[in-house]
Amino acid sequence: MSHAFHPLTLRAWRLACLTLAVLVSAPLLAGNTPQPANPERMHILRDFFGITDSGQMDYPLDTVMQGCPRVDCIPSIDSPRFRRANTVDYLRDDDLVLAISHAGQTRVYPARILQRHEIVNDRLDDLPVAVTYCPLCGTGEVFDRRVNGRERHFGVSGLLHGSDLIMYDREGKNLWQQITGTAFAGPERGQVLTRVPVVMTEWKNWHMTHPQSLVLEPDSAELKDLYAAYRASDRVMYGGKTNRQLPPKAVVYGLEQGDESLAVSEALLKKEGQLDFQLAGHSWQIKRSADGQVTVSEQGGQGTLQPRRAYWFAWYTFHPQTRVLRKL
Repeated sequence: MSHAFHPLTLRAWRLACLTLAVLVSAPLLAGNTPQPANPERMHILRDFFGITDSGQMDYPLDTVMQGCPRVDCIPSIDSPRFRRANTVDYLRDDDLVLAISHAGQTRVYPARILQRHEIVNDRLDDLPVAVTYCPLCGTGEVFDRRVNGRERHFGVSGLLHGSDLIMYDREGKNLWQQITGTAFAGPERGQVLTRVPVVMTEWKNWHMTHPQSLVLEPDSAELKDLYAAYRASDRVMYGGKTNRQLPPKAVVYGLEQGDESLAVSEALLKKEGQLDFQLAGHSWQIKRSADGQVTVSEQGGQGTLQPRRAYWFAWYTFHPQTRVLRKL
């Protein structure tokens, strides 16, 4: 399933995206206080998804914000093309990439491409996946596209909550929060997508150790980084919340176990290589490999945890009771 966009329309959207990310108005940058949605601009929720009341969602209506004019205003990639890592000439050493492996295949999805599409509907052998990236939150999540035994195709709703991408599935028209993988509205409200392990690291780290990976090809020769100024600022948009324990855009690895959550600073982990900590009554160790892969294993046990890379403000927005790991 693919969607055709006129070049002028796509260029106009890219310019609008950059404008929203870098030149947003002062009221929207308040950070700690979600800004009410403008009722005149809520036509996506109302007209496309038929939602007019908070009782139809897990969130108050005024915390879901419309970031662009229509559903699929950011076009997902539905027929991805790839090339061998050793032939790629369009990435810089410090470019962020998402990498997944399944059934002997390893595929890489550069953030520089994903920021223009946010979702790639792909398949690795028998596994249909949605590779998702929210450039506002720095979150990259990969999900199994099957819901209740049926394969789905995901698109960008044009809506945000807590600054995070809200996806929708075209078959069921459910609304899914990217950072939690949960349907918060729609016929399958309450369903949670199955996560697929993903590595988020710099291109130089990955291609040196995985030269046979297949890398997503861009659909345009233009690969300007639309969010460089946004990442360099402390600006938080669309209802994201801040907390002074870390800078808003500091990269953390979020961990959950039961009702407890923990954030581990990427800067601290890079410096130390590995760290020990306690979570939910268990002893754990988090470790970063040379290729950028971060793993968490239980000390003296068989348990593992899946770390989730995000900007600090984004992790805090959805996990307000989280602790921050400090070096002992």
